Amino acid sequence: MTADASLSDVDPLTAFLTQARRSLLEQRRATDDALNAWAATAPPDCEIALDTAWLKAPGEDRLAQNRLYHHGWRVAYMTATNVGDHLCAIADTASADAPRTFAHMTLARAALEGAARINYLLSPAGTVRDRVLRAAAVMLASAEEELRAVAEFAGWNGELHRAADRVARSRLSEVSSLIQAAGIEVVTTKSGGRSAGLRWVGSSEAVSTSINITAILNTLAPSRPAAYRVGSGAAHSQPWVLDDDEAFDTRTNRLNWTFDPVALAGSVDLAILAAELTLDAFASLLGADASEERTRAQEREQATATLALAFVGQ
Repeated sequence: MTADASLSDVDPLTAFLTQARRSLLEQRRATDDALNAWAATAPPDCEIALDTAWLKAPGEDRLAQNRLYHHGWRVAYMTATNVGDHLCAIADTASADAPRTFAHMTLARAALEGAARINYLLSPAGTVRDRVLRAAAVMLASAEEELRAVAEFAGWNGELHRAADRVARSRLSEVSSLIQAAGIEVVTTKSGGRSAGLRWVGSSEAVSTSINITAILNTLAPSRPAAYRVGSGAAHSQPWVLDDDEAFDTRTNRLNWTFDPVALAGSVDLAILAAELTLDAFASLLGADASEERTRAQEREQATATLALAFVGQ
């Protein structure tokens, strides 16, 4: 996809912002369409079909593993929707009237984190047992986090807090029982308080219940090693990301920040990369070829990057 020729009649900034929005919204639609099409036409010998057949073997442990596995898939699909939502949100920051200065960086970071979590869950290069174990790790970490979050609302309405606490404890108990039934054991911290990882009973190898997003993205996108860190810097308002010598006029004591189109182009690049990584993970297990989708995605990114060149060095 090249930049829309109709944009040549408008000023460069408006043309750039229009293309950025278009590229992101088109990528969201294309990602959703591809995932739906692949799921509907998955061949009988694709990885998910083979996994499902293996999980249908008799036994209480296999039944529990099956539940964990398919929960992981549901989470992966929900996360893909979250990635898409963040692409649309970045498009919203590219308002022609008032483009946002920093928010797109935080949103791109969230999209990349979602793509990393999908790749962690679906483990395209792994086995069905890897995917079961990782789904269990995500479920347990989520249940523990929910319980901690509820505890922090202790000063909330007493009756509502007690109800939320019961729900959170029940969910953690259910997840823990399911993990045990699946033949998986919890590795706890040295203090024995919270979980540190999970492993199959009898195995010495464990997966952490704390996902290292930076390490995953360094593996998935080695050409962009600092991408996630920059977004994190914006999310936490770190001066090294936000600071600019010309942003504050010391003579008038007024903020004089100017919008940076090149920074937005970088966020568009990262957001579309997140969509590509999401599609690659699903394609691997659904027996689909993601090459055409990858090419179209790169064309959308390039259409935006081309128009951003007008602002390089300004």
